[in-house]
Amino acid sequence: MPVQMSTTTVPRFTTTGPATDVPERPADARFRDHEVEVPAGDFDTTAAELRALCAVAVVGDRVHLTGPEEELLRAAALLRELGFDDAELTLTCTTPGSPFTDPDLRRVTCCHCHTVSTHAVAVGDGVECPDCGRGIVVYHHFSRRTASYLAYQPEEES
Repeated sequence: MPVQMSTTTVPRFTTTGPATDVPERPADARFRDHEVEVPAGDFDTTAAELRALCAVAVVGDRVHLTGPEEELLRAAALLRELGFDDAELTLTCTTPGSPFTDPDLRRVTCCHCHTVSTHAVAVGDGVECPDCGRGIVVYHHFSRRTASYLAYQPEEES
């Protein structure tokens, strides 16, 4: 069955813009860019705002989140849970000295006690877990869910 423009969800583009060779978006195009500022300490309000945004979102909408690290990551996880793809999300962390703004710091998850901590380490370096006290090695595996690198005690793995 051939695709008909009356039944497709592909937006109709005009030939070219007036001053460029770039196609213009028609007035009825529904794709939007959403700017959401995530405040510190009030995630319930942010979650309600994001759920309302998802109720009217269409495929192709993009969300730019700005805010402190913890709330920012929770908001991104909620949007992924509600159906947004990583390609549709942009995150800007405003926390000074966080692993996202300081390239020398890394969030590390101890795979033995599941404690997440921040250290000035490189992948492959060893660090002591602040909770269980084990000497752990930072592995190259990065978790988007916890926004941290996995660390393990090599002696227990063999």
